[in-house]
Amino acid sequence: MHSKKDESLAHVISSFFSSSLNINIVHPNRFDEFITDTSPSINVWLLSRFIEHINKKELLDELLICIAIGDYVIIEMLDFYALFCQLNTSFLWDERTYYPTKKYLLEFLLSKGFEVLETYIDSESEPFFVLVVKRISLNQSLSSFHSSNVLEKDILSSSNSRLLDYCHQRFKMFRSFSFYGVNHKAFLIASILTRLYPDAEIKLFDSSSVKLNSVWNSIVITDFSNVDPSSECHIFAFDGEFSSKIKSSVLRSNPTAHILSLANLFHPLAHDHP
Repeated sequence: MHSKKDESLAHVISSFFSSSLNINIVHPNRFDEFITDTSPSINVWLLSRFIEHINKKELLDELLICIAIGDYVIIEMLDFYALFCQLNTSFLWDERTYYPTKKYLLEFLLSKGFEVLETYIDSESEPFFVLVVKRISLNQSLSSFHSSNVLEKDILSSSNSRLLDYCHQRFKMFRSFSFYGVNHKAFLIASILTRLYPDAEIKLFDSSSVKLNSVWNSIVITDFSNVDPSSECHIFAFDGEFSSKIKSSVLRSNPTAHILSLANLFHPLAHDHP
């Protein structure tokens, strides 16, 4: 299943490059044939929700040095400032080292010798943007992460405080929680709960072979078949038929169980809906 973000990103890539370049999509089975092809080519770099995880400016500079004149770069990123203005705290993640705005990225790329060719903005649901840029020079002017166009500490602090206060009010009557579908948003809420209620019991469930039996904060991620309906609060990261089956099973065994949608915990307009 593809997300709205994936579909939009694929549309931007296909529509832009099909009209401006003759690009071949290489199937993995033909990769050996591709790398032995000596015909002139350009590179297209795809950085999807990547830059905000780089914790040192030098590492980003090293990456940009590898991009040759004529190469294209596609950058996709959440619109952090738009989310903040919506009072939506879902963008918070301790693995994000900074939160650049679209304006900041545009200025940064221009200073590094890139030309902006296409800008796509999706303001529905979880707002994000896509930038298509091309390297036209090897300009390496000084840049800094500490820009007025990066979300300031007071904005991040207020977002963190808002989410912390909401969780305190929303969950103060519970001391046992089960999470279904483990992602960074689930970990964020779980970490807040452990801070607020050190004695809380937290269980994590998923079906991914990559995640199963791994450990987060001394808690082993287990399969959905091990669901324990006795938890007071059950938080789901996904919807659909399978989710409905688990919820029905939980409520049959524990009619007083509280069912919540993980996504709704981050947005004030959705707070009162399960």
